[in-house]
Amino acid sequence: METEKERPLIPRNVLVLTLSRVIWSMSDTKIDNFLTPYIVALGGGAQVIGLINALGSLAAMFFYPVGGYIADKSARAGVQQDVEEPEDARGGHPPGDPLLLAR
Repeated sequence: METEKERPLIPRNVLVLTLSRVIWSMSDTKIDNFLTPYIVALGGGAQVIGLINALGSLAAMFFYPVGGYIADKSARAGVQQDVEEPEDARGGHPPGDPLLLAR
């Protein structure tokens, strides 16, 4: 009888992404705590604060997909080391396989 390899509760790549998102969120909220008083100190009112926050969200809406596209097209060093490479029926990799393109 073969013993089945025990899988972790959370895969390593998901854990890395989750932790990086938590750290990013912590830094993002720290900036927001100081931005509003700074704008008020410069003479800005509620409308200016709202406009700046809205522009930040609008910029994120456009730049997050661009960053995701760039991340998808760049090499993934170390993240895919534990992943088995899929093969097609001929024993080779299918054309345009991201595992081949990342090397």
